[in-house]
Amino acid sequence: MHGEAFNEGPRQRAQLMPGMPRIQFPVSTAHDLAQQFFNQGVGQLHGFWYLEAERTFRQVNQLDPACAMAFWGMAMANVRNESRARAFLTNAVALKASATLREQGYINALAEYYVEERDGKKRESKQRRRDLVRAYEDLVRRFPEDIEAKAFLVYQVWDNSGFGNNTDLPVTSHLTVDTVARQVLERDPYHPVHHYRIHLWDAEDARHALDSAALCGQGAPGIAHLWHMPGHTYAKLSRHDDAAWQQEASARVDHAQMRRDRLMPDQIHNYTHNNDWLVESWSYVGRVKEALALARNLVELPRLSRTNAALASSPLAFRYDFGGSSWARGRERLLQLLPQFERWDELLALSETPYLAGAESVEERVRLARAVAVAGVVKGDTVRVERERRAIEEALSTLRDERRAAMEFAERKALDERKPREEVQRAMSASVEAFGDRVERFESYLTEIRVRQALAAGDTNTALPLLDRLKDVPTDQMALLRWQAGDRVKALEVASEAAVKGTNRFHPRALHADLLWRAGRVEDAKVALEVLRQSRVWPDVDLPILERLKPIAEAAGFVGGDWRVRPSARLDVGDRPSLDELGPRHWQPVAAPALQLPDVTGRMHGLAEHRGRGVVVLFYLGKKCLHCLEQLNAFAAALPRFKEAGLDLMAVSTDDGEALRRTFRQGGAESFPFPLLSNPDLGTFKAWRAYDDFEDLALHGTYVVDGEGLVRWQDIGSEPFMEVDFLLAEARRLLSFNGSLRVAGMTAPK
Repeated sequence: MHGEAFNEGPRQRAQLMPGMPRIQFPVSTAHDLAQQFFNQGVGQLHGFWYLEAERTFRQVNQLDPACAMAFWGMAMANVRNESRARAFLTNAVALKASATLREQGYINALAEYYVEERDGKKRESKQRRRDLVRAYEDLVRRFPEDIEAKAFLVYQVWDNSGFGNNTDLPVTSHLTVDTVARQVLERDPYHPVHHYRIHLWDAEDARHALDSAALCGQGAPGIAHLWHMPGHTYAKLSRHDDAAWQQEASARVDHAQMRRDRLMPDQIHNYTHNNDWLVESWSYVGRVKEALALARNLVELPRLSRTNAALASSPLAFRYDFGGSSWARGRERLLQLLPQFERWDELLALSETPYLAGAESVEERVRLARAVAVAGVVKGDTVRVERERRAIEEALSTLRDERRAAMEFAERKALDERKPREEVQRAMSASVEAFGDRVERFESYLTEIRVRQALAAGDTNTALPLLDRLKDVPTDQMALLRWQAGDRVKALEVASEAAVKGTNRFHPRALHADLLWRAGRVEDAKVALEVLRQSRVWPDVDLPILERLKPIAEAAGFVGGDWRVRPSARLDVGDRPSLDELGPRHWQPVAAPALQLPDVTGRMHGLAEHRGRGVVVLFYLGKKCLHCLEQLNAFAAALPRFKEAGLDLMAVSTDDGEALRRTFRQGGAESFPFPLLSNPDLGTFKAWRAYDDFEDLALHGTYVVDGEGLVRWQDIGSEPFMEVDFLLAEARRLLSFNGSLRVAGMTAPK
């Protein structure tokens, strides 16, 4: 109703949320509640919680349509989406005459930044960014009591540096910028400018941000990202136990919001990054079971559709990439950690379940084949090893054929265009280079399998010369391979380097102590174990490498060989709440809202009749929506495949009973292959959040509800979901997790 910019982003009304920063940012409005929401939105901006910030500023606009700064806030919430930001700013500029000079300064600064051309000349991004800093400086000079102007100035100087990687506009004096941030903190010690200070010092010297790390999350406990940010500081300082605490706090706050607002995980900015980092941090301190449980949970998460991501709910309107999804990162972590911590039985079991099976790319299938082959060598399963080796060989052969075809195409194209011979050679070389890394990696995997088979047979003569040809093998595993091949000097050298680089990381330091002990260097092994004891790790008791450290511990005087020291809380981390108070540790699907509606004949239908099977529920906008009818017909054609997968179908319409009967010209709704239900009062639409609170309109919604009545997947937006094949495959994948852990002989994490 209000233009394309409003057709993306949040659709449900905002609420005044607990745990938000205590911001005071007065704007021109006579509506007290609008002012409260505006303050909340600014705090959410500071926390990079752009989805909720836009939702909050939309609420301000609904309460006070004349508030120009509401549109400024929407533009600020789209810092990485210039087209939407410009559209919102157009409204802000149109209304700014009724705003104060201070508010006009904010609007003018942002409007000027988004001017791409002046006097027929394109304005370079570098100049626009520099001018925006100057505009914030001008606001600070004119309104020295406005600490928000100072906070946004600190942010913009840091952001102009390209997250520390921009050589055009680097931060020339971190201390000067930090001084401005501290002026904000003098007025409000818990101000979320702590977030920007952590970023500011992250690439310079993280020690300077320790005071902000202790207060960042505590100042805004309802914003997950502000719990996450101190993890940057602690990880930079190799305080992996503290980093893990922060990332777990962030994950729990995200999970609480998902349950409250019925969101899918990858709709939340930074969710994958945070949880992937948490898996890593837990592995660094030896909490392997927890790391693997979280990695499995990431694989269980619903994947968003590739083409509907812009409609999902992110105001960033990003194009979804499966390679960066929680699902993909969880699988990568499983393939990394299971071999590293010698959990071969678990690796083999999971390889036959949806946790690892069913890779969608050749690269991922080959990586899995390599891991399974290695596990097969360890377990003496020659049949499995040969099967996986052949799979890699076939993939490598196909890749070489593709490389050859690309070279020939590049050569023909260059010759047809009468290019000089040098350009022909360059074109062919570019084609080779595009395939080079993958070919070398696949070849290395085959070589690694040969090495491990030779070592398992005691044939060090074959294995040793092949070690230098290995690529993409983690350092700690290379140290073990060299030790097994008899190159003990190099093995200890590699292990020592890994231990030095892996400050306070359990596995490289444990491996170094282990190899020192095997080499007969008893005193050095004791020293290495003591270094490990002081690393604030807390490894699981059943790790194979922990068993190998027992003789060292006993020689060092630890009765029973248990050398571990449970880390106590440090005094510089601030007052930390109980993690359980913040939310659940893992993502879990939420129960579907109630649904009990009549079909065209008046018969009532509900979710209870689908218990044990599951159902796909389509919410559509009645017979007047031609796209909706296309969706219904597309899903009807696929009904037999859904039935085979254990899923029923039903659809909920905005039409009343009479309109529902006229949905189809031939046969009517009575003859449709799945129930069409009537909900003209839109109560069920609202309960399932398939409703735009800001414009009082029903939305399209598609949901997968499992046999226990839990929503496993959803898509809500302004367009009906049409990717039937994708949804069928994703529903099968999600529902298969219900029993896959039992098949693998494991239990779900509590």
